[in-house]
Amino acid sequence: RIGEMLARFREKYGLSRPFILFAGRREPFKGWNDLLSGFARALRMGVDLDLVSFGVGWIPPPAEVAGRVVDLGYLPGGDVPGAFAAAAAYVQPSPMESFSRTIMEAWLAGTPVIASGRSDVVRWHCERSGAGLVYEDVFELAQCLALVADAPDALRPLAAAGRDYVLTHYTWDVALDRM
Repeated sequence: RIGEMLARFREKYGLSRPFILFAGRREPFKGWNDLLSGFARALRMGVDLDLVSFGVGWIPPPAEVAGRVVDLGYLPGGDVPGAFAAAAAYVQPSPMESFSRTIMEAWLAGTPVIASGRSDVVRWHCERSGAGLVYEDVFELAQCLALVADAPDALRPLAAAGRDYVLTHYTWDVALDRM
């Protein structure tokens, strides 16, 4: 089923190249500018990925990466799972995140996660699950993106561990039992 979502999403939005995904508010406090800087550094290193984003707000990317950044705007709810499934990796650059529903959505879709280590809660989820790469600055982010481009198979176990983590700890039944 995930494969079908992936194919439908790519076809609907005309996405044929491998890409990393960002979902949410595109603004400095959510790490958008840092993501663009790390992405630009990765492209200068020869990384062959695009950056696809959806959500609200928009800060145009620098000219050097503008042709590699795709803005989908606000997606219909039914398209969101396909966006996560189609991505080579999901990037959560926000230093201000707490739970990060989008990380959980990425893991449920079988997509590896790269996250800012400046968010203690996100770092905790990535370390607890053993399912996410954490970076501290744009240099490390660029290295993570290079790994996504050069060795995507190496990240599959992370995505699988993330899916197991969400299904073990964050289904409705488990969450309600804890309440």
